[in-house]
Amino acid sequence: MLNRFAQVRRRTLRGMSYCLVAAAISGCSSGSDAVVDAGSMTITLPSASGTITAGASTSFTIAIARTGSFAGAVDLSVEGLPSGVTATVTPTQLTSAATSATVNVSSTAAAVAGTSTLTIRAKATGQADKTATFSLTVQAPAATGAFTLSLAPTTLSVVAGGNGTSTITIARTGTFSGAVNLAVSGAPAGVTATLSAPSVTGTTATLTVAVAAGTAASSGTITITGSGTGVANATTSLGVNTTVAATGSFALSLAPTSLSLAAGANNTSTITIARTAPFTGTVNLAVSGAPAGVTATLSSASVAGNTATLTVAVAAGTAATTGTITVTGSATGVSNATAALALTTTATGSPGTGNIVFRFCEAPFPVWFAFQDGTGAWTKVTGVNNTFSFDINSATGGIAFAAQSGTAVNTNVYYGTKTEITARGVNACQTAATKTITGTTTGLSGQDQAFVTLGNKSTTIIPLAGTSYTLNGVPDGAHDLVAARSTLAINGTSVSSTLARIILRRALNPANNAALPALDFNTEGFVPGTATATINNIGSDASIMTALFTTANGTNGLLYADIGTGAASRTFYGVPASQTIAGDVAYIQATALPAGYLTDPILAATSRSAGIFYSTLGNQTLTLGPALSTPAVTTASTTPYVRLRSVLARQTEYNQFFYVNFQQQGSTPRSIVIESTVGYIGTGAFDVTIPDFIAAGYDATWGLKVGVSTMWIENVSGWSAGAGVVNPTSGVTVQNGAKAGQLTP
Repeated sequence: MLNRFAQVRRRTLRGMSYCLVAAAISGCSSGSDAVVDAGSMTITLPSASGTITAGASTSFTIAIARTGSFAGAVDLSVEGLPSGVTATVTPTQLTSAATSATVNVSSTAAAVAGTSTLTIRAKATGQADKTATFSLTVQAPAATGAFTLSLAPTTLSVVAGGNGTSTITIARTGTFSGAVNLAVSGAPAGVTATLSAPSVTGTTATLTVAVAAGTAASSGTITITGSGTGVANATTSLGVNTTVAATGSFALSLAPTSLSLAAGANNTSTITIARTAPFTGTVNLAVSGAPAGVTATLSSASVAGNTATLTVAVAAGTAATTGTITVTGSATGVSNATAALALTTTATGSPGTGNIVFRFCEAPFPVWFAFQDGTGAWTKVTGVNNTFSFDINSATGGIAFAAQSGTAVNTNVYYGTKTEITARGVNACQTAATKTITGTTTGLSGQDQAFVTLGNKSTTIIPLAGTSYTLNGVPDGAHDLVAARSTLAINGTSVSSTLARIILRRALNPANNAALPALDFNTEGFVPGTATATINNIGSDASIMTALFTTANGTNGLLYADIGTGAASRTFYGVPASQTIAGDVAYIQATALPAGYLTDPILAATSRSAGIFYSTLGNQTLTLGPALSTPAVTTASTTPYVRLRSVLARQTEYNQFFYVNFQQQGSTPRSIVIESTVGYIGTGAFDVTIPDFIAAGYDATWGLKVGVSTMWIENVSGWSAGAGVVNPTSGVTVQNGAKAGQLTP
């Protein structure tokens, strides 16, 4: 207690001493406490929030108000800035006379979008800090790109009670890479349109169209609208045809079923419509496939009765040709029906008219053409517009022609039955009218290659050499387009190819010199299917896997070719069943090559192959035949040019088609190809000699030369469909054997 009292006493005395000292300076009241007004300050902002775009800047004003006796300097600062945002205060210190400052806020382009709370702090001597808050929102810069929408297919025909789908493809351009929000509108009564996703960050979505049972037949349009942040909306439309399921059907027939007309003439065929109950509706008619120079006209395009007339007219000057005109009937609620009219036209007054026609669509065109009736003399034919007509009256015969390109001359000889030669002529160029078609491709990288085929014309695209293409000599009429992209992998001398994308466009008939829409393998292309090929009798050989796809409209497109090892089982690629239609057929082939073929041209031309046609992609077994026997190749004569003879013993596996090619290289290359079917040769060995064509007007300088090294390649084939031309139908197998050698005549 005493100690505590002493402490209090000492504090009291000390305080009195301080007061005495202070009183000597400025006075000290001992009666009460004096309150000194030190003044104060406040800070205000014109707004509590603001927005800035990443990469831009903004500013706002700070106001400082002083009260009471406070008139000192005020220091200003900004706190809480987000990443990528900076702020400067001008001035950073307000003198006694200044009451406002400016805050400049700058944002980098990389600043993250979002909202942050900034604190503006005011500090002054003798004053408590004053603060104000500012809510700053950083927003992403506006997109400068765009996007488009497209549909495949663009029209759906849906039976009441059923449904169908269309794929929506989104193509973004420029800087826009954001999500696209989709909405549908305009669905007809009874039709429901559903999106697989209302917001799409990828490139595709699916639109499902369902038609309620009992909905009446109608036609309408559904609109798909896409929207995205910072870009304009885009729309596309889907045509929807609602049909009512019906039983019954109808059939079409023609009388006559074939016409033969000279240039400048016309004739008619009667179309008969046979309806099966309960179908009694109107049938709409259309014609297609008329060759160049031929016009096919219907008496009526819509027939409620049972007959109509098809008139076929051939323009004057039209070259001789053969073809088929197709009449297609369609009606609501029933399947389409077709009827075919076989047409033969003759070019009146043209040289070399006859019952067989060979037409050539593209250069190099023949400089000489001849035929052989049976085993008779070779006879030269004078052509008109690269069309050669002649008569073969015997059961068998042959044709030969020479084509020149620069200093090179190629002579081709073909022996067959009259029917086979006729078919060969039709297939050489199906119509006199041909077109040049161009286009471009996208979605190819440096290690890719693409094959594009339209009708019977194809080309290969290598991105390093350019991504555009030109197809010359495309036959007139509707044809399918087949395009395939393969990715190559090269490791030393090893090369592998993987089929990555396929594009199919059906029934194209572009005008001459037309440019097709770009082939985009990334968006339009679909992923191929895979299956396994079991290769029997491969032995120690390497193998090349080749895949072809022949469409219902007659396009035979190469999908890919892949060099592999001698494995007895290999994965192969093809068109999945979901992308095929009736009439499509595919072909897969394994070609076995001996060791050393990469560096030896003789070995490279020595091979065995086995293939099979199929309609639905699935596992296949390919059985290779034996090595081809070595033919006896000798010089039969050296005048008027070198005439070589080849004798090859017949082998069971290779007994349908025979081919030999004699080649001389150098500054004036020469080649003579001789082909023959079993229908011409009959039984026994394949024994052919280069003919002497001099009496038929052949130039001796076009033939093989004495003393020049000559490579020969023998190639023979057999197939399971019997004699004649191979029939590309599902299940037909093909075996092929080839051997090469060299001699100097």
